[in-house]
Amino acid sequence: MKTRALALFAFVVGAVFLSTSTVVATPGSGFGATTVSKGTLAGPVELEGLGLKLSTKATTDMVIQQIDIAPGGQSGWHQHPGLVLVTVVSGAVNVQVECEPAQMFSVGQSFVEPPLTTVKVANASTTAYGRNFATLVVPTGRALRIDVPAPDCSEIDR
Repeated sequence: MKTRALALFAFVVGAVFLSTSTVVATPGSGFGATTVSKGTLAGPVELEGLGLKLSTKATTDMVIQQIDIAPGGQSGWHQHPGLVLVTVVSGAVNVQVECEPAQMFSVGQSFVEPPLTTVKVANASTTAYGRNFATLVVPTGRALRIDVPAPDCSEIDR
């Protein structure tokens, strides 16, 4: 009886593992992020003025990164656990947010990556490096980046 129960358990566990599909994150290529500075807001913040508002509920890290993307390079699909503000300082990048068409940003333009939004950033050039500066505002102790699989856009009508 024990052998039969053990065999049934093994069968069920095996069936579960065989029926689940593995979802793999999409790696970037030719993409590098270097932390320029990092600071921590020690507690909750409530600021509003001149049409801007910042509100945090706990300690928050503010990180500035230099992002370099090689010709033809891209970030891979990813998310951030907080707000990311990006300015292009050289070259141009194509930014794709989930299943929306990519949008190009060039020198002097900025874009925002909302928290937990699936994004891919690619160098728009195959011959020149792209450089961006990003300010990340994330809960203290969280990873700055979360690699995720490409979104399933098969149900989208274009």
